[in-house]
Amino acid sequence: MPVTEAQARVYSPTMSTLGAARKITFVSVMSGSPWGGSEQLWSETATRLSAKGHRITASVHHWPQMSPAVGRLKEACRVYERKDSPRLLDVFLRKFGQDPNLWAIRHFLKSQEPELVVISCGGFSDDLSWCEACQSVKVPYVLVAQAVAEMWWPSDPQAAVIRRAYEGAQKVYFVSDGNRRLVERMLGTGIPNAKVVRNPFNVPYTAECPYPPTDPTFNIACVSRLEPYAKGQDLLFEVLRLEKWKSRNLKVSLFGDGGNVESLKALARRYDLGNVHFQGFAGNIQEVWATHHLLIVPSRLEGLPLALVEAMLCGRAAVVTDVAGNTEVVDDGVTGFVAASPTPAHIDQAMERAWERRGSWGEMGKEAGRRIRQLVPADPAGAFADELLRLI
Repeated sequence: MPVTEAQARVYSPTMSTLGAARKITFVSVMSGSPWGGSEQLWSETATRLSAKGHRITASVHHWPQMSPAVGRLKEACRVYERKDSPRLLDVFLRKFGQDPNLWAIRHFLKSQEPELVVISCGGFSDDLSWCEACQSVKVPYVLVAQAVAEMWWPSDPQAAVIRRAYEGAQKVYFVSDGNRRLVERMLGTGIPNAKVVRNPFNVPYTAECPYPPTDPTFNIACVSRLEPYAKGQDLLFEVLRLEKWKSRNLKVSLFGDGGNVESLKALARRYDLGNVHFQGFAGNIQEVWATHHLLIVPSRLEGLPLALVEAMLCGRAAVVTDVAGNTEVVDDGVTGFVAASPTPAHIDQAMERAWERRGSWGEMGKEAGRRIRQLVPADPAGAFADELLRLI
C-alpha cells in the first residue's frame, strides 16, 4: 500500500536518551468541562516525563468539582488550578491598561521558568493569550490542537491572532492531517511547523476481542460523549427512525455520558426507537466489543476519535462520517464504511452498504486491527514525550 501524505506526517517513535532533567510546563486551556478525551495526551505525557525525573508542572482550570484525573495527575507532578483574579486586582490592572489574564500568565511563567511550555487546546485556538505571554517572556512553546470544525471559522481579527500564535510556536501538533488541512484553509496559509501526533487509547495495543455471535441481533455501538452538536447522535436517530431500520434485527447501544442525555432520550422516545439503548459510561471498552459487532461514528466534528482507534484495535469495523481524521484510518469498503458528510441521507447510505455486507463485518474488523497498528504507535504518550525532549 503506498504511503499517503497523512501517513508521512504521522510521528513514528524511536528510542531516545532522556539525558538531563528538563523543566516543562503543561497547560490545559480546554473549557466547558473539567476533563475530556483531549486531556489524555498531555496528562499522560506529563506523568511519563515526571516518572523519568524531569521537573514537570501543570496548569488547569479550577472547577468546583475537579475530575479524578486531576487528582491522579497531582500524584505525579505539581498542578496549579487557575482561578479568576480577585476583583480589586482586576480593576487595578485594567486601570493601568493591563490585561489581567495576560498579567497572571506572565507572572506564572516567570515563577516556573520552564524550558518549554506545552499548550493543549480542546479545539484549535482556545485561549491563545498563553502563546502571547510565552512570546513576551521569551519562553519556547508548542501547541496541541485536538478538534477542528468548519462551524468554528474564525473572523479576520481572530485569524490574525491564530496565525501569530502558530507562527511563534516551535511546533503545532494536530491529531489528524485532515484537521491540519482545514485550519490551513481557515487561515489562508500553510503551517510549516505542523506535525501529526496520536492520542493515547484505553485498550491494550494487543487487544483480542473474538467476534461475537450475531444471533439474535447485530449489535452496533456508538461510543462517545452524548453531545450531538459534535458527535451527531441526532443524525443517527434520524436514520434509525426509518421503518426499514426499525424492522431489522439490529440493536444500537449508546455508550457515554454528557450534557444532552435527557434530550437524546426524549428524541428517542419521540421517534419510537425501540432498538436504541442508553448504556451509560463504559469503563471497560473491551467488554463493549465482547458483545458488539460494529462501531458507528456519526460525528459532525472530530480530531481522531479514541472510540474509533479502540474499536479497530479490538478488531471491529466502523461506519464513520468523512470528517477530521476518520478516513485517514478507515478505508471505505475494506475496514469500514464512510458517509460522505454528516447528514442523515449520507449516514443512511453508508449504513445501508454496511448492512448489505453484514456477513463480512468480522473479516473487515480483522483488517481494521492490522491497519490501525500501522498508523498508531503502541505508546503515543511515550512517543510524544520523546518528541518534546528533542525540542529542548
